[in-house]
Amino acid sequence: MNIIKKGFTLIELLIVIVIIGILAAAVITAINPVEQIKKANDSGKMSTANELVNAINIYYTTTLTYPWTTGVPNPGDTAVLVSSDPDGMLTTLTNTKDIKETLADRDFTGMQIWEVSTDGAPMVCFPPDSDAYLAKATYDALGRTGGTSYICAK
Repeated sequence: MNIIKKGFTLIELLIVIVIIGILAAAVITAINPVEQIKKANDSGKMSTANELVNAINIYYTTTLTYPWTTGVPNPGDTAVLVSSDPDGMLTTLTNTKDIKETLADRDFTGMQIWEVSTDGAPMVCFPPDSDAYLAKATYDALGRTGGTSYICAK
């Protein structure tokens, strides 16, 4: 008499579980969730920087001045640092309704506002955290092109 066994043995189930575990570890390593979180944070910073540049340009269009006093560029610099702490400027832009209060409530830590020496246009720069945005960084800490530590919105 032949007895037909249905089901899997314990060894077969353990082998399948180990294979699934190895595949899951490979997928998690390929996705790199920490890098994805950093990239998402940098995307948020870039969006905030673009909105701030737009608000500064709206303010300029209305008043024909920028909300800062321009410094004197160093020879060879392509931009002048006008603010490494944009809070005072945010107050001005909020009071003139050129910026929404929700934008003024965002975190501007590490952001710098530069005035481009050649045309006076503003650019908002920040040091990226993710490798993807760091690869796109084209400015140094002095606002000069050719650097690799800051990414800027113009």
